[in-house]
Amino acid sequence: VGRGYFAADTDVEAQMPYIRQGRHCSPRAREENRPLEINLISGILDQPFSAKTWNHGLQLTDFYHGKQIICNTLNKMGLKDYRFERPQEESLFPFLHPGQSAVIYQNKRMLGYIGHLHPEVAANYDLDMQLSPVVFELFIDQLIENFDGDLEINSEAKPFPATTRDLAIV
Repeated sequence: VGRGYFAADTDVEAQMPYIRQGRHCSPRAREENRPLEINLISGILDQPFSAKTWNHGLQLTDFYHGKQIICNTLNKMGLKDYRFERPQEESLFPFLHPGQSAVIYQNKRMLGYIGHLHPEVAANYDLDMQLSPVVFELFIDQLIENFDGDLEINSEAKPFPATTRDLAIV
C-alpha cells in the first residue's frame, strides 16, 4: 500500500480525471502542473502459486489466481457491479501481457488493473519469460469512495504446514 506518482500529462489522468479533485491533492497542487499522486494497493503473485507437496502437485500462478484475490477483496468491501475488461489501449499498460491482462471497472470508473507481466519486461529483470508473475494495482480512493459496510479481515492459518519430505523409520 502506498502512493504512485504520475506525470500530469499521462494517459492516467485521461482515464481518471477525478484524481485532481481528490482529497490527497492540495488546492495549490491542483492549479500547478505537479505530478499526480494516486493511493494504490499493489501486489505480485510470483511462481509457483503453491509448491509441490506429498499430496498436491506443483500449481503455477495464473491470471485467475489474481482475479480471485481481487474479487474476494472487492466483494468483502461490498462493491458490486464491477467488471474485468481487456485494455482498450495497450499503450496504457505496456508492461502487461496483451492477451493476459484486464482493467477493472465499476460503471465507467477504473478501479485498477491486473495481468501477467509482459515477457520482454520479465526478461529485462532476469525473470523467466515463460513463468512471469501476475501483478495488480487497485486505486484506494476509488475503493473507499464506493465502500459499503464493515471490512472483515481474516488471516488463514493452516493446521499442517507444507512438507517437502516425509520420512518414517521403523
